[in-house]
Amino acid sequence: MRLLLRVSDLLTSDAIQENIQFITQSHKKHIKVYQSHNAVDSVRSCGVILAIDLAIEMERYGNKRNEIFQWFMDRGIFLRPLGKTVNHCATHYLQPHRRN
Repeated sequence: MRLLLRVSDLLTSDAIQENIQFITQSHKKHIKVYQSHNAVDSVRSCGVILAIDLAIEMERYGNKRNEIFQWFMDRGIFLRPLGKTVNHCATHYLQPHRRN
């Protein structure tokens, strides 16, 4: 129970809430940029979660999904593709120099 209370305190802290607001605004600002890419069908965000629908047909789980997942992982980016939708959930903790 103490751990739950500590996590709750951390999540509601000013620093984490500022980061959540920064990430949310950043997603909103970049949606038009991502949407204009010819490989993208649609983009949406909700808070720190960004979802990009790719302009390709693909099985929800399959070889193409694995290729996309591995391509990003090879570059140090953890994204979760489910079918043609790629989800990104940014960490709530950002050091000030990582905001750019």
